[in-house]
Amino acid sequence: MSQISFTCPYCKQTFVFPAEIAGQQSNCSNCNNPVVIVANSDLTAPQQSPYIAPSAGPQSQSPIQVDPNTEHTTIELTAKKYKKIMLIGFPLIILGILFFIAAAALSNTSESAATGVTILGGFLFVVGIGFYFYARVGAWWNHG
Repeated sequence: MSQISFTCPYCKQTFVFPAEIAGQQSNCSNCNNPVVIVANSDLTAPQQSPYIAPSAGPQSQSPIQVDPNTEHTTIELTAKKYKKIMLIGFPLIILGILFFIAAAALSNTSESAATGVTILGGFLFVVGIGFYFYARVGAWWNHG
């Protein structure tokens, strides 16, 4: 049984497969991008689309063109995820600041109430900053 070597054009991971599965459509087991398995020597033609590792089950025998918008769609969905997290963090930061302002106003009337409001404001502010920075770092990490 002969083997072929295949390198994913997305993640550059190299795989070795039986030659019988050449031409099958699948997703890379490392980066999960859609590809068609071909031997590394066959990837030199400029008009060929990206290819990758097989998954279980029957597959199509004809090579397919990979949608060039696939990566953009993934990035767009990831960006929306982090925007939602920032949308939670920003109002928490604003609420924390408002609680600090309320605590300053209450400090003239009741010291214990001002302390409780200050603690709550500080908690909201810190949690909001945490959400916001988690989203910023996540967006940076996933999008370079």
